[in-house]
Amino acid sequence: MSPVAKKLNARFQQALTTTRLDACEHVRKTWESHSATPIHWALWRPDRVACARCVTLWLVPDISGHATTQFCDLCGADRPTDYTQVTRGPFVIHADVCDSCAAA
Repeated sequence: MSPVAKKLNARFQQALTTTRLDACEHVRKTWESHSATPIHWALWRPDRVACARCVTLWLVPDISGHATTQFCDLCGADRPTDYTQVTRGPFVIHADVCDSCAAA
């Protein structure tokens, strides 16, 4: 596992244990029925999880009318970032990561 993947996984584990996660209705039904489905989580919305159908609606920020400044989700720096996606079991972790963090 890459260093970035380890950091993203650690942040996700922290969110699971310290944050009340608001889930889309499909994820809630999956949890209730103990079924398996990919669950998406993003560092920029650490309080939400979503299924593949709801990921855009629930996790992608609405930037209409706002500045599109990018911040690194790992270090918080105001610099260009690259979208990163890490899959760990049934979980898909999304983040925007700067070059410095990606290289670390």
